[in-house]
Amino acid sequence: MDKKQNIVERFMRFIEKTPTCWMWKGAIDTRGYGVFSIKRFNKIAHRTSYELFKGLIPDKMCILHSCDTRRCVNPDHLRIGTHKENMIDASNKGRMATGERNGRNKYSKELIDKIRSSYIPRKFGADRLGRKFGISPKTIYGIIKYVTWKHSI
Repeated sequence: MDKKQNIVERFMRFIEKTPTCWMWKGAIDTRGYGVFSIKRFNKIAHRTSYELFKGLIPDKMCILHSCDTRRCVNPDHLRIGTHKENMIDASNKGRMATGERNGRNKYSKELIDKIRSSYIPRKFGADRLGRKFGISPKTIYGIIKYVTWKHSI
């Protein structure tokens, strides 16, 4: 038996097949992805699955899940994509921590709406709103121009 076949057999011991997904039952990393060890190196399980069943992953490319299940290693649910494609996919499917769900967020949706509704060009602009709400004019401008909080249109 060759090395790849040994790795495939060991890999398959950590999988529980459901009607749709192949759920990883082995170690899980802090982000919820499966971890598989090959020659003392930990690899992400869905990337390993792609390599074992589909082929090499080009440098700097991501493996995207069509099923949006981090523990799934079903090669039929995996495809190659760029980091940008992965971020767009995550955003389109509501998996990005935006607005109040973002851990770095400082403002409530209510405050953002109040800032936007208070903005009157040349009358009650970013400088005045910044003083009123205790926020820098640059941040206010980003909010009213939908550079930041653009998801809350």
